[in-house]
Amino acid sequence: MLRQLAALLLLGLFVFVSNAAKADGQWNARLGIGFGGSLGGAEPDFLYTNSLRAEVLFGAPGDEHIRLGPALELRTADFCSIEGAGGATLLLPLFRGFPLTVSALVGYAARRDRESGAFVAGILTWGYRSYDFHDPYQMGFQIFVSARTDLHENPVTEITAGIELDLEALFVLPARLIISFFRGGSPDEPESVEE
Repeated sequence: MLRQLAALLLLGLFVFVSNAAKADGQWNARLGIGFGGSLGGAEPDFLYTNSLRAEVLFGAPGDEHIRLGPALELRTADFCSIEGAGGATLLLPLFRGFPLTVSALVGYAARRDRESGAFVAGILTWGYRSYDFHDPYQMGFQIFVSARTDLHENPVTEITAGIELDLEALFVLPARLIISFFRGGSPDEPESVEE
């Protein structure tokens, strides 16, 4: 049984590596706002979270392909913690332009309100995240559910849900609109040279 599993994993690795030559990377960064609760402490606690998440996903071009890549997250819960985590994200195409992503992360949380330490996290997201054929940046607007558990003697589990807003849509696009308003034209067009 163990040999068959190892052979299957090697076959999967071979297929993934052989397709990696045709794969391209699309990256994305989002601001997450969530609410939830923690379990396992002295009493259940309400949580408000802010996070920055980014991934670079590799795979064949298009919305119909599975993509895989590294993921990073910075987060604070109730403004009482600073948490950093890294891991991997798997994008599973459900509907064209609306995939499901699954992330597994390991990180460290420095907390004021309880014991600091390492944690593991799982994040499930769904929403608009279409493949961009013209740019390596992939815009996304998603809802998420996150679960994380401490890796120390008295573990606390946090369950949160919320929305993720694309950083380009929040900051870059409004800046380009303001620039084009004051310039009187698109910021992508070269300025006219008077002769």
